[in-house]
Amino acid sequence: QKGNKRLFKEYEDTLKVVANNIIYATKEKEKRISNKYFIETLCEVLKYEKSFKFPFDSLITISKIYAPDNTFRIFTWILQKDNGKYEYYGIVHYHNKSKKKYEIVHLLDNSDNIRNPEEKDLDANNWYGGLYYDIAYIKKVGRKYYTILAWDGNDEYSTRKIIDVMYFSGKNKIKFGLPIFKENKNTTQKRIILEYDSRSTVTMRYNKKDKKIIFNHLIPARKDLIGLEEYYIPDGSFNSYNYENGKWWLHQNIEIRNEEKSIRIKRPEKGLIPQ
Repeated sequence: QKGNKRLFKEYEDTLKVVANNIIYATKEKEKRISNKYFIETLCEVLKYEKSFKFPFDSLITISKIYAPDNTFRIFTWILQKDNGKYEYYGIVHYHNKSKKKYEIVHLLDNSDNIRNPEEKDLDANNWYGGLYYDIAYIKKVGRKYYTILAWDGNDEYSTRKIIDVMYFSGKNKIKFGLPIFKENKNTTQKRIILEYDSRSTVTMRYNKKDKKIIFNHLIPARKDLIGLEEYYIPDGSFNSYNYENGKWWLHQNIEIRNEEKSIRIKRPEKGLIPQ
């Protein structure tokens, strides 16, 4: 056990240096070289059975979150290109029950080419990339699915927050998106994408106790900007998706308690991972 820990720590020290290069190298080319090496090294250490419980805490530029039922964890991170846009990378580290061992799945970001993403079934090879920062899991009969919150620093004008659903299907294939987001009886979406002016701060948080995802209500900065979401800003009120009978139902202009308000509005950045 001790030997394992020491080995994982050595891997972590290497990964930390390389992960910093992905963020701070001046040229995209250098970032890509570091990124390739980072992926190879991370995959190497994750092949060790005991690595699943190793937290890799010092990798502060990499988001690492476990599923609430501990069946998998996800690493996500960003590579900012020379043109200012972001590319996302993800690795799912999960326990393959039938093979009784831990395995990894690479998530391939294709968000630039996915039209109408709110309506699409996606998978690991066609992933709407983002930095994952929370996973909600509500136990129910049947297939397990996980609601995931993500940050997407879209471009210099707008930022996005994403609510997506992930589940395992068939031969441990990873799928994203489920038609469980309801604005009313007649409209259903497979994921939620909230886009807003990149100069604004918008929070989106899962309240486990009440089974609610609470977020700022957004409005156009001016009447003539209706529909142009890169100009949307928070208006001080809040909306939520409430979990009811297997679906997330939209509730607008909700009352939120004072202590919750102060938690929500503070910007809880941990390392470089925006939430």
